[in-house]
Amino acid sequence: MTTALTTIEDAKTKHALICLNEGDFLSSEPLFKPQITEIVLELPKEHETESTDCWNIQGRIAPKRHTVDRIGEAAGISFIAETSRNRVEMREDPIGGRRQVFVSEQQGKMQMPDGSWKTSSLQSYEFDPVLRALEDQKLNTIDEKPLSWRPEKPGKNGGTYPGKSTGQLVLENNKRGRQMAETGARLRVIREMTAMPTALSREEASKALTFGRWVQNTDYLLSTPEGRLLAAARATGTQDVVAALYGRQALPGLAGEAAPETRNANGEGEGGDAPPAAGAAPADEAGGDDWDDLKPAKRPDEPDEFEEISVRLEEYIHGYGEKINVLLETKDGTAINPYEIALAELRDPAATVASRRNMIDRISRLVKRMEATA
Repeated sequence: MTTALTTIEDAKTKHALICLNEGDFLSSEPLFKPQITEIVLELPKEHETESTDCWNIQGRIAPKRHTVDRIGEAAGISFIAETSRNRVEMREDPIGGRRQVFVSEQQGKMQMPDGSWKTSSLQSYEFDPVLRALEDQKLNTIDEKPLSWRPEKPGKNGGTYPGKSTGQLVLENNKRGRQMAETGARLRVIREMTAMPTALSREEASKALTFGRWVQNTDYLLSTPEGRLLAAARATGTQDVVAALYGRQALPGLAGEAAPETRNANGEGEGGDAPPAAGAAPADEAGGDDWDDLKPAKRPDEPDEFEEISVRLEEYIHGYGEKINVLLETKDGTAINPYEIALAELRDPAATVASRRNMIDRISRLVKRMEATA
């Protein structure tokens, strides 16, 4: 964390554009660590409309699609495929006539230092090829001649050079319309989550852009018994990751403990206590439970009920996380976040099977109500 804050301070001295919330990088959670990245853009020349990284739109610098993806990666933002979509709508008005408009809706999420996910609102962006052509040519209607239309200008082979017509610009815009709409929507998501402007002035874009994200702290994972246990659980794809995270021994032997011994009904097996010596009093005569009250022992390969219900709760939280990670108001006016409450139950060392089942039931009922009122 100290290195990350030092990098941010160095970026400030260089007057770089800081596109992150510094308060988010003050966490002391050991499982994740901050990573700061600076991105330098290649800008269009003074009179050029594009460069390798950016577009020049009316003097404003807008990153291209691949640059937006680089920025999203540096900021730790991933886009949610289930809620992101592109479509084409038909429009008609006296200014541009009947035409198609490209619309994109995008939503992103970024990981926080406690391992939870922060989601953006659903951002929409429309790209109208005709209106963009009119705007670039500084025209009011599609019937006007563009300023670049100069038949008197000499061209090649003794002909004339009329310049680009509005129709040519519309055709070019149609070819890249879907990409422009998606890029614009993604930029709005990044702007919401990082405070980065959607379009930059040339002065802002000429400076390095500074972004931050949270990544796995491998030093912690490999230097502590708990970290090594978690790393082994993740590497093997076991379902006991949650138990390893919150202090319950889910993978015997990974942290140095010996695996518990199992014995059959006759007391046979490796390790453990020896069978009772000949002549020893039966368990009921020695003050133990009566054999009539005994029940079959759980087989070694059967999952523990608490661990099983914990895994189910984790699956519910991750499966419905996008829907329940919202602020809701209770009857007394208190704002609550069901996602955070469910996470707190998952982390509670005093939780029981009953409390786990109750939380799963509450999540299920909430999702059904939300779907019914959607």
